[in-house]
Amino acid sequence: MRPSEDPIAAVERRRNQIRVVLFLIILFTLPFYPLGVWLWLSAPDSEAQVTLTEAPTETIPPLDNTATEPPETNTPRPSSTAANPLDPTPLQIVPLPTRQVQPTIFIPTATTGPTITPRPTNTLLPTFTPLPPSNTPRPTNTPLPTATPLPPPSDTPPPADPGPEITSEAQP
Repeated sequence: MRPSEDPIAAVERRRNQIRVVLFLIILFTLPFYPLGVWLWLSAPDSEAQVTLTEAPTETIPPLDNTATEPPETNTPRPSSTAANPLDPTPLQIVPLPTRQVQPTIFIPTATTGPTITPRPTNTLLPTFTPLPPSNTPRPTNTPLPTATPLPPPSDTPPPADPGPEITSEAQP
């Protein structure tokens, strides 16, 4: 949002952008509605008789005549019929049950029973005890300091402080 822009105008602009995007989505999907209706109406009748023919069994001759195994045959899988359009359920393998772990049973031993805990008693609240009188004197009113006038400014400098006197003699 730009700093000088009104927040309400920014919300309205955002709403208008959302409306335009949703309207364009509606316009983009409109051709698919007639296409879906056309596909629905042109679909084959679902109650028509479905006739499935079973494929013939085919035998494969062995490559050489020394084979002792009978020739394999290609048998078709049972297929769906008009009454039952589903394929048969494939073979399911159920695993054998494994050794089951027995739950641990806890047998309690002879222990002491629960003890009765006494209820707490009500204790008395402390009573008000007045403080003993004190012999401290009352504070006195001291007057506030008054403003003392400053001396008028002058052009003469204040006397210089010579500082401590330094001597070269040793002090006893």
